[in-house]
Amino acid sequence: MKIKMIATIAAIAVASPALASGGGGYGGSGYSGGSPRVKLSPEQRSFQRGQKIFKKSLSCSKCAFPRGITSTKQAQDAVTKVKNGQIKLKKSHQEDLLYYMSQRYRVKT
Repeated sequence: MKIKMIATIAAIAVASPALASGGGGYGGSGYSGGSPRVKLSPEQRSFQRGQKIFKKSLSCSKCAFPRGITSTKQAQDAVTKVKNGQIKLKKSHQEDLLYYMSQRYRVKT
């Protein structure tokens, strides 16, 4: 009887901090942490998509600018190549990339 009672008390003592936080030790807010999703504006969404496309299609190790774009002149050259079709992208990807480039490098698209 004493052994069962000691084991029960020990189990309660170990579980108490997790139960006190309100969620099994995961922050107590009902979900597994992080912030709730925030709605992005169309411009923010286009910027984020353009940034991903930039990394995948312009500045990857096998792409046209493997070391990235470090000057406005390079950025303008990249915009020209995208518009001329030398760098092939889907129409929607092209629009997002050009928006990103115009915001990031302040080039005219």
